[in-house]
Amino acid sequence: LSNNKLLAMGDDNSMWWDATTGQVSYYNYPNGTLEGTSATTFTGGPYAGLTIASKLSSMIGYENNNVYFLDGSGTLTVYNTSMGFVRTDTVTLSGLLTGNTLGDLVDGKVPGYSYLGWDVGPIVLAASIPEPNGPALLLLTFLLGVLGIRRRSGKK
Repeated sequence: LSNNKLLAMGDDNSMWWDATTGQVSYYNYPNGTLEGTSATTFTGGPYAGLTIASKLSSMIGYENNNVYFLDGSGTLTVYNTSMGFVRTDTVTLSGLLTGNTLGDLVDGKVPGYSYLGWDVGPIVLAASIPEPNGPALLLLTFLLGVLGIRRRSGKK
């Protein structure tokens, strides 16, 4: 959505950061109604007393009213949307990703795989997604424009 305040998308809500209040807000979509806001500090667990702002760089996803934070290469710390501690998990990748860590996957260090987000586990794309840059965006815009012109010109 090209908005630096958007942190994550869940099945029913989107998660937004408000640096002014130090809170996270949850909005229902598609209607955009405010579902609630978080506390400004964590309660319980390893983050007790820390501010949300201090852990945003560790956040890797949001789903089912839980927010997922990655500590190190494979420790997942889970808090609810009120920033109350839920649990800590150890994540070990399997299958084609055996031998890699979740941290490496999230950091883009596993060739041919891209981390997209969290659901009941990591959402992984088995292909590299190039970082958007000026030339790539210009090419994409051009292609979409050409496709749009051709599509419109075919209708009478």
